[in-house]
Amino acid sequence: MGDPMSSDLDIFRSAALLIRDHGEVAAAVAARRADALLDTGDLEGCHLWNRIVEAIDDLTRTQRHAHELTH
Repeated sequence: MGDPMSSDLDIFRSAALLIRDHGEVAAAVAARRADALLDTGDLEGCHLWNRIVEAIDDLTRTQRHAHELTH
């Protein structure tokens, strides 16, 4: 069934916890973890942490993208 932390919900929960614990350096913390996993050859773990970096970016951005609609 794959990694138990691979759902979008789990990714965003992890991102939110990192933001809570590390504030504006949360993305850097997650990126360092992804790099460390890549260095050990753990490509799946690296991919997972890169997804967390993307989620942190989504949760912390202050402007919407041009293609996004508002309600």
